[in-house]
Formats: sequence, structure tokens, C-alpha cells
Amino acid sequence: MLFLWFACITQHRGIVTHEKGRVMATASEGDAYRLYSSDKTISALGGCILQLEGLGGIRWFYVKDYEILDAGDGSAPFIGKLEQRGIQYFLSDETSGSLFRLQEDQDLSLHLGKRILVVGYVVGPHDLKVLSLRVLEE
Repeated sequence: MLFLWFACITQHRGIVTHEKGRVMATASEGDAYRLYSSDKTISALGGCILQLEGLGGIRWFYVKDYEILDAGDGSAPFIGKLEQRGIQYFLSDETSGSLFRLQEDQDLSLHLGKRILVVGYVVGPHDLKVLSLRVLEE
């Protein structure tokens, strides 16, 4: 009970970094918070800017919910499960609800069914040119 007395529900915006094996969020003001979460995806979001909501203290933050605002290059990422139909790979984007065909040269079969983050741009009707890709769930 004493623990909750010093904490308050708040929001922070920061870039995710890793320091000495710890997952941190650094705000634009320079304040750094150690992140705690039951969602293991957060540790895979290094370099991304997140809007965090949760319980916070002086130098710690327990994340209840988050939104990825920036994939680290100034653009919003595409996030979803990787699917295959025939020889084509598709991403069902969680944010827009759209299904995108991925234009990617490498074999993605090792990541089928996994939740991925894609940095890229739309080049045609539901075609997404992949610039980089990262697996969020193993």
C-alpha cells in the first residue's frame, strides 16, 4: 500500500534505449525512466519513440499501455502478424486494419505467424516497400 502512495498514473513520451541490460525510456527533457512491463515486446522496441501510460515514480515506470509513435526514422511503423499466401508475404496492420502485401527480397518464412514491426512506405494499392523489419515476438 505504501508503494502505491508514492506512485501515480501518468503518461510519458520517450525513446526506448537499453542501458546495462535494463530497458529505459528517455524523455526529450533528458529524464530517464527504467521501464517495467509484463509485455516483453517493449524490450524489442529500442530506438522507437513511445507514448507510455502507467504507474510512475521518480526514476521508474510500470507500463500498462503504450503506443509506438515513431519507428526511429521519423515515420510511424506498420505492426502486425506476418502471413503468407502463395509465394507472397502479407502484414495485417494493427493500426489501420489494412492488409499489405510486402515487397521484400529476403525470405521471411522464418518469421511466419510472428508479430513484426516494419518500417517502409506504401508504393501502390496495399503494397508496402519494406526498408527494415524487426520481429517483436519470438
